[in-house]
Amino acid sequence: MNISNSINKNFFENKKINVTFLKPLNKKEKDFLKYLFVRFKLLKHFEKTSIISDIPLNDLLQYLKYTSIQQLQKFLNNLLSKKLVYSVSSNKKLIITGTFPILSSYSIVYNEIDFLFSKELLLARKINTLFAMLRIDFLIFMGDEFSYNLYIYLISSQTENNFIEVSLRELKEILNTGNKYDRFFDFEKKVLKKSVDDINLFSDIELQYEKIKIGEFKNNRVDKIKFTLKSKTENDKLLKNIKLTDNINKILDMVKGDIKDFHTTFELIKNYIIKRNFDYVYKNTVFVKENFKDNIEQSLKKALLLDFAQASSPKKFNEIVNIKKMYSTPFLIQLDISTLLRKYELVHELQILLDTGFFNKINILKDDQILEKHFETFKVYVHYFKNKESVIIISVIKKGK
Repeated sequence: MNISNSINKNFFENKKINVTFLKPLNKKEKDFLKYLFVRFKLLKHFEKTSIISDIPLNDLLQYLKYTSIQQLQKFLNNLLSKKLVYSVSSNKKLIITGTFPILSSYSIVYNEIDFLFSKELLLARKINTLFAMLRIDFLIFMGDEFSYNLYIYLISSQTENNFIEVSLRELKEILNTGNKYDRFFDFEKKVLKKSVDDINLFSDIELQYEKIKIGEFKNNRVDKIKFTLKSKTENDKLLKNIKLTDNINKILDMVKGDIKDFHTTFELIKNYIIKRNFDYVYKNTVFVKENFKDNIEQSLKKALLLDFAQASSPKKFNEIVNIKKMYSTPFLIQLDISTLLRKYELVHELQILLDTGFFNKINILKDDQILEKHFETFKVYVHYFKNKESVIIISVIKKGK
């Protein structure tokens, strides 16, 4: 059996599954993995690659509250030692078992760091592989076996009605809480709420729960928990479709008195909103309304294809960075520009500077030398001084309302 290949969905029937950390994650490690998960949208990211690259070192040092790379290395080296062990057995006979690390390696290059996660995480995002069915990726980023055990139970027990009712005693057995948390207050606070929050953050389902008590009085004992599940994918898709339809109708309202072929215009607007965005279609529709009186349908088609609105307006730039600061070497200017562009979520612009060799030119600047470059959507001005404050100005193209 090749564990990288898809397996039959019924493979786990009547089998005992065990997945656990060989050495538990500490709180800082759990928080760090959650930080990476949220920041880099890792559920989607791992569908393509298990590598996260070009992360600014300063970002991680600040998040972890470290003051040196040595502290960061010590933390990451310890995380490299954390492994998961999994097993599948039937009638007490072991069928599959294995161990793998969460993080395979990391590399620090100048002021950035790359992470290579285990190939098992990549396999966990492929349909019907062993690791996808075990939901290995959720366990790693949840970092909590209570949450993972609840998640596995819910997806394996889900009904057509999308709700599951389970007794409190059975739920504690499923979560493997042992003899802890006799009081429901403690169980809910330390286990149940946290597990539900983890599942809502890290998994592909939206989960809610309801307490079912014995009798009608408020202070009666909680006897059961009723879970309600909803697929995030379906919910997100529905919301996106509602928003898309709403945006199409806004544009159609602008031209409905000037068009004859409603269906063709509807599809044209829809395709360009999906392909470009709502603002792009809105600006070009306004341009057509203001500049054309006849054959609006054909004019709109040309405007959307050639971006008449952009072509007709002069470029205006907004200055987003204007700083004066002492730099001992031009290299430190490069680091600051990288950090600033990431701060303003200008990752594409940063890539342009890298691709065009702009940073290489910064590194060889001499005292009182200016480096200025204009690009299509932004411009950068650097005036380097060795013994007094240097100047960095970054401007981006002004977006219309």
